[in-house]
Parts: sequence; structure tokens; C-alpha cells
Amino acid sequence: MKPSFFSLHEIWMILRFGIVGVMATLIHMSVASGLVHFASVNVFTANLAAYLIAFIFAFSGHFFWTFQTGGALRQALWRYFVISASAFAVNNLVLLALVKSGVLSKVMSVLIAAAIVPAISYFASRFWGFKQAQTDHGVV
Repeated sequence: MKPSFFSLHEIWMILRFGIVGVMATLIHMSVASGLVHFASVNVFTANLAAYLIAFIFAFSGHFFWTFQTGGALRQALWRYFVISASAFAVNNLVLLALVKSGVLSKVMSVLIAAAIVPAISYFASRFWGFKQAQTDHGVV
């Protein structure tokens, strides 16, 4: 029997996803600010390094704890990269549209665009990214 979307199992999975996401965000912020402040690294280089470190943390957290699929590591890593890059692209497109519309302040536009990413990431990760590969004979 598959758990329903509002089951305790699903709610716990959403909470784990949030915990990993918040921790990854804090890692990203800490590494980027530390590299810029203490090592005088270029802000874009620092942001890229911090993003990659946070990405590795988030992927590991989601693979081994949030979704606990036990599936193919390489497949899940590739899919999570696609999800992460796509969510970032959607974030920027929404931000661009909101800023260009002039309806909201830039800060409110950033907050709304950023709020969309976790939902996209969760559903894509839950139903595709960390889903075990299937063949005609069952799980690969």
C-alpha cells in the first residue's frame, strides 16, 4: 500500500526535506561569507564554491535521510543536479518577471521567487529525483 500524501510518513518526509534544506542554506551562507570575508575570495567564486558544498550536503541528506531510497546513487545524483539547476532557473525567471512587472518591491519579489523553489524541489525530488529506477522486471 502506498502512503497517502497527507500520511504521517509523508509529513515526516517533508519535515526532513525542510531540515536538510535549511542546513544546506546555512552551509551555503557560512561558506560563502567566510570565503569572502576571511580569504578575500571573489564573491562569485565564493558563491559557486559554497553552492557546490551545500549541494553535496543537500544531496547526501536527501539521499540517505529524507527519501532513504537505497536506489542508484549516480542516477539520483544526476537527477538531483537537474532538479537543482531547474529550480534555480525557475527562481530566476519568476524573479525577473516580478521585478519587470514593477508590481512588487525587489525584496518582496526575491522572497516570493525564493519561496517557490522548495516546493518545486520537493515534488521533483519526491516523485522523480530519488525515485528508484524501474525496469520491466521491477527495481534495478
